[in-house]
Amino acid sequence: IKTFESNDAGVAFLIKHEGITIYYGGDLGKWNWPEWSKRKREKHVKVFEEVTDILQKEDVDVAFSNMDERLSSWAGPVEFIEEVKPTYFVPMHTFGSEEWIGDLIEKGWDAPTEVFDYREQAEQVIWEV
Repeated sequence: IKTFESNDAGVAFLIKHEGITIYYGGDLGKWNWPEWSKRKREKHVKVFEEVTDILQKEDVDVAFSNMDERLSSWAGPVEFIEEVKPTYFVPMHTFGSEEWIGDLIEKGWDAPTEVFDYREQAEQVIWEV
């Protein structure tokens, strides 16, 4: 287990176990709130970019990362998918508004990543890794 600095609360984790690599971002995201100062936005985005730079060197099977529709960047899921190229991506931080996960899928990206397009709490998917 490796931890990364978060640009919000807690830490993010990279877990390697029996040939499977899982990333759990916690509250780490591309937080660039327009009401923040330019300096604060740049600082938060830099932390997000530094972690994605590290993760690009990993073979991430499953990634749990943030997606927040309140931001024009959505907190970075498109950049994360394009740069890290996880096999599977699970959007977090949706505040019960899962219907717009489909908007992320429609955006598309240049990576062979499958997104878990869940619509309600406790929904499940089984992936072979």
